[in-house]
Amino acid sequence: MNRKESALVCILFFIYPSEDIVYICDKMIV
Repeated sequence: MNRKESALVCILFFIYPSEDIVYICDKMIV
């Protein structure tokens, strides 16, 4: 997953909060 895709996933999290997406965003940031 590239940075552009991970950014889109994080944007989706703000629209549709989900623990799975939070986990993905956390892995992308760290």
